[in-house]
Amino acid sequence: MRLYSLYKKAINLLRLLFVKFRWYSHLTFPWRRCWNIRIGRRFEIKQFPPPLGHLKVILGANITIEKDVWLKGSSLLSIGSNTFICRRTVIGCNERISIGHDCLLAENVRIQDTDHQFESRNIPIRQQGIATAPIKIGNDVWIGYGAVITKGVKIGDGCVIGANSVVTHDIPPYSVAVGVPARVIKQRGDVL
Repeated sequence: MRLYSLYKKAINLLRLLFVKFRWYSHLTFPWRRCWNIRIGRRFEIKQFPPPLGHLKVILGANITIEKDVWLKGSSLLSIGSNTFICRRTVIGCNERISIGHDCLLAENVRIQDTDHQFESRNIPIRQQGIATAPIKIGNDVWIGYGAVITKGVKIGDGCVIGANSVVTHDIPPYSVAVGVPARVIKQRGDVL
């Protein structure tokens, strides 16, 4: 009986190591400066089937990724140092997404560099393919609760994106943008 329980413990330990290896095999760390990377529970990396490519994730130092965060796709996602990603954030990357240093992403943020095409009425939308464009988020950016960042957007350094905003076009550096679609209401440091 004791031998059987040791056998079960060994099998469970091997399963745990396999799962961790599977996660870490999808991550690329700059090993000399990767200390203090904190990843919460139920963190998932989802890849699309091999013909579409493999998701490659590059993480800087001192990153916090809270629980229930999904990284999915088939391309390159890079996240700069000292970045905080809060719960229930979804980042879908099929071309390229770059998040700068010292960024804050609040809860329920969605960043997608992909949209479905829907030009033809005669073909179902899901059969018309996808359109992709890279997303670049600068350094020192704060993205508020529930914001959505769509394909092809550049958000400049030092921007603040308001809660529940939908960013569909480029935002200049040090701007505060809110609304659906997001529009710049002021520059950081300006008085209303």
